[in-house]
Amino acid sequence: MASVCRKDSPVFRFLSSAKTPLLNTKIEEILKVFTILLLLEGVARGAPTYSDNSTNSTLAGTPVEHRLNWQDAVGLSGYIFSFYNGSNTTIGCIGTLDCSIYETAGTCSNCSQCEWAVGESTPTVILYEDFDQAGNGADEWGMTDWTEVTSTTTCVNDANDDCIRSNTNDNPVYYSSDINVSACDAGTLWVSGWTYDYACDSGEDLSLGVSANSGSNWNWQVVDLGSGATGSGTFNVTLGDTNISSTFRIGFDTISVDSGEYFDADNVRIGCVAEGESICLEIGGGVCSACDIGECNTNCSDAGCSLDTIELVNDTWVAFTSGMCETPYADCWSNVTKLVNSTIGATIKWCVYANDTSNNWNSVSCNTPFEYITTSAKRLLVDWHTASVVNSTVCTSEIPCQYNHYQNFTANATVQCSTIPASLSCGSVSGGIRYNNSGTTPDTLISTTPGATPFFTDTNPRSCGSLSDTDSCTLNWVVNASGTGPDTRTIDINFTSDQPDTSQNDTADAYITIPEQIVGFTITLPGQNPVYAEEGGNATVDIEFNLTDGNTASNVIPCLAGTATCQDPSPIFRFDNTGTATLSWYIYLDSNLPASMTLKGNTTNNPVGAATITSSGWLVASSIAPSGSQNAWLWTDFSGASVSDATNKNLVSNTTSS
Repeated sequence: MASVCRKDSPVFRFLSSAKTPLLNTKIEEILKVFTILLLLEGVARGAPTYSDNSTNSTLAGTPVEHRLNWQDAVGLSGYIFSFYNGSNTTIGCIGTLDCSIYETAGTCSNCSQCEWAVGESTPTVILYEDFDQAGNGADEWGMTDWTEVTSTTTCVNDANDDCIRSNTNDNPVYYSSDINVSACDAGTLWVSGWTYDYACDSGEDLSLGVSANSGSNWNWQVVDLGSGATGSGTFNVTLGDTNISSTFRIGFDTISVDSGEYFDADNVRIGCVAEGESICLEIGGGVCSACDIGECNTNCSDAGCSLDTIELVNDTWVAFTSGMCETPYADCWSNVTKLVNSTIGATIKWCVYANDTSNNWNSVSCNTPFEYITTSAKRLLVDWHTASVVNSTVCTSEIPCQYNHYQNFTANATVQCSTIPASLSCGSVSGGIRYNNSGTTPDTLISTTPGATPFFTDTNPRSCGSLSDTDSCTLNWVVNASGTGPDTRTIDINFTSDQPDTSQNDTADAYITIPEQIVGFTITLPGQNPVYAEEGGNATVDIEFNLTDGNTASNVIPCLAGTATCQDPSPIFRFDNTGTATLSWYIYLDSNLPASMTLKGNTTNNPVGAATITSSGWLVASSIAPSGSQNAWLWTDFSGASVSDATNKNLVSNTTSS
């Protein structure tokens, strides 16, 4: 019998065993989908994620921006930047400054090599506490390649530390005579003494003599657990009443011992340190727990101890702001600028912790911090010169500097070479003034071809020559705004070097606008209002040149027709450029005068050298800038004129723009 079910009711069917895997497969598929959904939801609700870690530079001693992009579905809250600057992080030592025991304020981990070192000018004796006191004649220092020093030893250098000791513990040899030891090279030699706790006669002395080779310049220093001295000549080390064997080590003032093989890191003793000097322990990997300064009889009141932990230092938590985010607050950048170590080759490490508004944290980047090696810093520091008319402060995107067509402007910039270390050179440095040929930032050198658009100049680039650290140079340009408006461009001055490891640099962008060209001018006659030019022409009042006596005269001046208002001393025409284009002004007759008359013009009130004006025209002046003006004086020469020669002509003022 058939069953009738509602559409949304579950239907159960019995499957044979052969078909059971189909059921299992469907269940597995459902579980997979369910698991995937759970995983996707976990990502959406999980901690922030990051990508695109980068820096804008690796130059030593310079500000470096450390960039990291963060994403979060819930909403980013803030971050903590963690930084290691490749230099010693000092952990202060506790205790009184009396050359007794000093301990670090904390412990260090992952230390494979501990090296005690001192300043270049400080001789220091370094003594490692013995950890093999079996007295079996083995090398108490953990070294197997030392040789015994005898009275015939003449040379010790920093590559070969030597050991003075008795032959056997059972049959000690006491050196009753001096042992002469000399340094191969100039420097500081040290001798450190060590004694074993075995019964022997009291009062036995071990005498060592120290002498210098001819031409060498060095001092010596000796330290025992109970005594110390510096100077030259011989010295005595008194062995304790119960000591039957002794070991003395001779070498120079820096020792490195591998903690995994030779060195008990929990027990490090240091001999007397020069007053005012400090000692630094450099940590690599393994375990180191404490350092101390052994007692000595000299004044070491200013001795200090510092421990380089190679630990990242956390900044304070910083909240993300909308300005840090491409999509607030789902996609943001934790960009932090730090002044990095000035040492070339230093390892810089950094990482970032970030949390979201649900207080989910991501600290993965700090498990294996990002790192880079500092490189040689050879930089060009540039800026607009204070005398520069065009600069990024005055000529902004909001208020560009405006220069009309064919108008000149000046641009000046200064460059300074800065290197780390200071002994370097930036090489031969040049500067070029650029404009944005494509895009919004300057990318093309301004042309040196006259008339090129949108700008041209005379020389580009210009050279500063070779610059060393702190050297500076100022370069200058005169630029013509030859483009047609309206047009707004960005310009900068870019400095480069012929040395590829010197970073180039450019000034901030300045904005230049060339406005749309408007051609306009006025002509003003003496005592009259300006008359504006029009395309079809616009008439001024008439002027007359009258010959009042005879038929020949020179340099007759014009007057307003029917009046006594004449040219002298005022010009008959004043030209004013009322537009935005640079203009050239021409005056010409609509037709030539009779042969008995010659019309002349000049831009000064002097007929000598005046130009003859005909229907071909006279170029009064070229390159009259917007708002510029120009005067013109006219004269007429009459030669054998008669009444019948009287004539009326149109005198036309015209302009061309450039």
